Amino acid sequence: MKKAITWFLSRPLPQQVIIAVVLIVVALFILRSIRSLFTGWFTGFQRNIQLKGEATQLSLEGQKKSFSPSQYEAFANQLFYALDGGGTDEPAIFNVFSQMKNDLDVIELERVFGFRASEKWYNTSDKYSLGEWLRSDMEQDEMDQYVNAPLREKGITKSY
Repeated sequence: MKKAITWFLSRPLPQQVIIAVVLIVVALFILRSIRSLFTGWFTGFQRNIQLKGEATQLSLEGQKKSFSPSQYEAFANQLFYALDGGGTDEPAIFNVFSQMKNDLDVIELERVFGFRASEKWYNTSDKYSLGEWLRSDMEQDEMDQYVNAPLREKGITKSY
């Protein structure tokens, strides 16, 4: 460490400024990444507990999941690809939500979707829940038309 400080101090002032700025930017990037990692993990953990609680309550009330685990995964992937990147594929979103049969299906879909980061190179690595993806990609009137309306038609109370 002492050698590094001696080397740094032996540099001309403009080089010291550039080195200091680069080190500060790198440190901020690392701290942001660490914060994002722990915040995302903790938020996901809390949300998972909440969804499991809701699912347990609905199961006790007699609701059953309508699809296999692989089908929920397929639905979650369809929604992700409909939301990720440029443009939103509203018909694909409508198609998925119109297949949900009860509140437990919607909760299971949200649980399986989890928290996902964009796969596009120009986006951040932050991860978002299904509700966050929907809210960031759609206006409320679009959400009502393509997400909430097909749910309400089946008596599903869960909405976005």
